[in-house]
Amino acid sequence: MNIVMFTNAYEPVIGGLEQSVTTFAEDFQAEGHRVLIVTLAFPGAEKSDETVFRLPAIKEVAGTEFSIRLPVPAGLKERLDAFEPDIVHSHHPFMVGDTALRVARRRGLPLVFTHHTLYERYAYLFSRESEGLKRIAAVIATQYANLCDLIISPTDSIKRMIRERGVRVPVEVIPTGIDVDFYAGGKRSEFRRKHKIPRKAFVLGYLGRVVEAKNMAFVTQAAVRVLTDCPDCWFLIAGEGDAADEVQRKVRKAGVADRVVMTGSLQGRAVADAYAAMDLFVFASKTETQGIVLCESLSAGVPVIALNARGTRDILLNGKTGSVLDGEASPDEFSAAIRHVKETPGLLSSLCTQSRRHACTFDRKRCAAKLLSVYRNLRECPSDTRPDDTDFWPSVQERFSAEWDLFKEKLAAFSAVAGGEGHP
Repeated sequence: MNIVMFTNAYEPVIGGLEQSVTTFAEDFQAEGHRVLIVTLAFPGAEKSDETVFRLPAIKEVAGTEFSIRLPVPAGLKERLDAFEPDIVHSHHPFMVGDTALRVARRRGLPLVFTHHTLYERYAYLFSRESEGLKRIAAVIATQYANLCDLIISPTDSIKRMIRERGVRVPVEVIPTGIDVDFYAGGKRSEFRRKHKIPRKAFVLGYLGRVVEAKNMAFVTQAAVRVLTDCPDCWFLIAGEGDAADEVQRKVRKAGVADRVVMTGSLQGRAVADAYAAMDLFVFASKTETQGIVLCESLSAGVPVIALNARGTRDILLNGKTGSVLDGEASPDEFSAAIRHVKETPGLLSSLCTQSRRHACTFDRKRCAAKLLSVYRNLRECPSDTRPDDTDFWPSVQERFSAEWDLFKEKLAAFSAVAGGEGHP
């Protein structure tokens, strides 16, 4: 098959969505299929090549690393004519997602959309009084989904949520696959030695974007409590983001900064090594649709202490791969759960074993095979009717009136930022 994927965010931006696109593309190609990724031009990105077509864009919008697609996607028609796609797969409901919808309609091709992100959770980036933006983002994602032939949901809970919001088209649950063997092969001792972490230290770890959306203030507060009470505990943070300075301020104020290691963003083998250096992964985000880092952590045999939230609870098995606490648990309760694992003889070892076993559920080859099966079924059994998209944007504008003008100004940067979930 010839598969064309449309995504606002892609390399060099690093996040869960970008990892999903890359992982599936690599696995499809390994099975002999052709893949074309249509994305935006980014500062520092390579130019278009055999597998990536970058749409002209305005760079570094509003001082961010993101770009806005120009109105005319120059050269795209010719590239698609040469590629001859069989399937169109959209990874955003905004911007490049619009282009994916038009391409699918004009060429009579099946359109698949992966609902990667709870878009409304990112409205705070543009306005603290963001309730109007939240409503618009949720409605746009739902209406866009209903213009597609099939929706991919990373987890069962996200599938239930988008059904409740009004998604009527078929939905398949397919998580982003993980290279289980890669994450199981990290070098614990080497990473600890490099970052001056004692060999016998009990290490709490977090890997991901260090941003408000990941509830870093909560995680830091809980970790500080544990480090204050347990002199042999360390806190490892692998990632970067605009909340990093606040994390550093809090650990310095608490007097535990000498046992906190912040590596910044890691790549390649260093990611697996970072997981291997951890004893427990701590995670308090409530914005996940899957939480790819959770799958990676389990693959490395590192149990997770997390708050109950959509996406997170679909990945973890409470009591077997760690602990899933009530979503409204306090930092004190979170730190108590950490100490329980640390201080209960044999518990950590048991959780590690069960974590590795459960991680096989997310093996990338298994996930890629399921998505390819979805593509084949859509090609063999095309939809008899296509949803009418003529009133898509007007209906959103009419429904929200006052908020619409504000949203038009913020949409482009919002959609790109909201796509970056998972890795740092």
